[in-house]
Amino acid sequence: MTITNSTIRLSTDGDGLTAEFPVSFPFYEDSELVVILVAADGSETTQSLTTHYSVSGGDGLAGSITMVTPPAAGERVVRYRSSPLTQETDYAEGDAFPAESHEAALDRLTMQNQEQADKLKRTPALSESTEVSAALTMENPIAGRALKWNATADGIANTSVDLEVLETGIAANAAQTALDRIATTADAVSTNADATSTAADAVQTAADRAQTGLDRVATAADVVSTAADTVTTAVHAATTTTHAIATAGDAVATATDAVTTAGHASTTTTHAASTTADAVSTAADVVSTANNASAASTSAADAAASAATAEAAAAGIYWKEPCYVATPSNITLSGEQTLDGVLTSASRVLVKDQTNAAENGIYTSAAGNWARTTPMDTWDEFIGATVVVSNGGVFGDKAYMCTVDAGGTLGTTDITWADFGAAPIAISITVDNYTAGVEFTAGSTTVLTLSTAQADENNIVVTFDGITQHHDTYTLSGTTLTFSSAIPSAVSEVEVRGSAALGIGEPGDGTVTEVKIGAGAVTAGKIASNTVTEAKILNGAVTLDKMNADDVRTITSKLPQVSQPAAYTLVLTDAGKHIYHPSADTTARIWTIPANASVPFPVGTAITFINDNSAGAITIAITSDTLRWAGEGTTGSRTLAANGMVTAVKKTTTSWMISGAGLT
Repeated sequence: MTITNSTIRLSTDGDGLTAEFPVSFPFYEDSELVVILVAADGSETTQSLTTHYSVSGGDGLAGSITMVTPPAAGERVVRYRSSPLTQETDYAEGDAFPAESHEAALDRLTMQNQEQADKLKRTPALSESTEVSAALTMENPIAGRALKWNATADGIANTSVDLEVLETGIAANAAQTALDRIATTADAVSTNADATSTAADAVQTAADRAQTGLDRVATAADVVSTAADTVTTAVHAATTTTHAIATAGDAVATATDAVTTAGHASTTTTHAASTTADAVSTAADVVSTANNASAASTSAADAAASAATAEAAAAGIYWKEPCYVATPSNITLSGEQTLDGVLTSASRVLVKDQTNAAENGIYTSAAGNWARTTPMDTWDEFIGATVVVSNGGVFGDKAYMCTVDAGGTLGTTDITWADFGAAPIAISITVDNYTAGVEFTAGSTTVLTLSTAQADENNIVVTFDGITQHHDTYTLSGTTLTFSSAIPSAVSEVEVRGSAALGIGEPGDGTVTEVKIGAGAVTAGKIASNTVTEAKILNGAVTLDKMNADDVRTITSKLPQVSQPAAYTLVLTDAGKHIYHPSADTTARIWTIPANASVPFPVGTAITFINDNSAGAITIAITSDTLRWAGEGTTGSRTLAANGMVTAVKKTTTSWMISGAGLT
């Protein structure tokens, strides 16, 4: 069959009644279909074959699935194809060309390429305008460091310092500055207290009131001291140093005002006590402001953590602790051993090539049996897990990503690892960008025109201001993209990315050699349908034993013509053809059989010469090899008269036999 449908993924809303859902793309085995039930809240549950659904169709054709329980309204059924990355077609040398199994193998390769293209559309990538002079690299992870582009912008590197340490140092410096300012404030308050005491001594007639004022001043000083301690604690907790410093400056200014007020109020203890109370109130404001700064800093830190978590989840990459070495093949999971040129010793080992793929994972080597590391000893920890291998002649300094899906069982479900640095599949990508107010009107536009036609909406990714839109919200016909509702009024940019279908390719000219063709594989049907073109086959590759015995008579009964109304030297492609001299050319001509050294016709090659009615005589010449006349036994060039027809057969490497009518 042929693969003309690029769809590999379908999604249908449930209604509580429908249980059967079509699978419009081809597949071979029931196990190649992955079915996911998406709940109304967006949570996903991978369904199990037989337990949750059954499959009909397949074996290279489309089909359907039938859910045991019809999905309810608000639920959605997603099904997609995930072919095994294996090649099970075996060509036995000498057998007839297996057209059906060969085509089935090509179909499976096409399906695998479609699925890889689908996965690539779901991964982050550099923009098309980004210049990349070489493969991008990524340094080994270091705890506490952030990632950044390196100085030459051709790789990802770690920052030189731990961000948390840097942040702590900045906060400590800011806190010390704030403490110095608070100390100044305390001195000002103390001066205020001294002024109050002096004022109390000066008022002889209000001794009782002065004593009361002094008691209040003492109480206020205690409050101030307590407030200062509280501020110190708050400053230590704050990460937004600007607010803390600014607030401390306000406190100093307030304290200065308090001293001035105390000086003016030295004639009355009541005024001094009041001013001190103001200072206490201001100190309380400082504490409140510092608390607010601390809360704001905490909120900012929480927001940053949430953003980092979201970014990692979006990329689907979860870095794990580096491995010391990786396995090059299936191994016994016990005893210290040399892997990829490196001897293990209680080492962290990436096991990726076990015959039983369920054994793959990250282990700690030991003299006895190896054990899985912690973490990486539960299934969910493998999803998106990415690890760098530090040592090894072949696998050292490479990163590997686990490609398993959710819902597996550790020790039972296969675990596969992909080279994170492998070259991507070459796909032709097109990008169309549309700006609000230029190419579309936000709030009213429902149709956009693409620069390049795509097969269907499954071949494109549409984003509104960087947010990917679901395929159910638009349809595609050629270059016309139609949305189910107008582009929202808040959208400023729409981007559409498309990818061309992957081609399987074909053998290069001259690459189909004799050993590539099975005995009897070249049938009349293959030649008649032009599936084996002349340019693809190396000269001399299709020998008699390569041809199907039942078709030899059919094939040899066809004698293609090469018309030559001029002097002519035979070429290799003339084998099995007849050289025709038309009657319109009445001039005598020389046709030459070249030496085997220059044109090596295979032994057994037959070439027929026909000289039509009234045409000029043809001299059949030979350069250095031997041309012998059958029956006569003489050698040398021969003359073919008009209405003559002869056949020359190569009987050895350097000799030909010729016979026919009209020969002299």
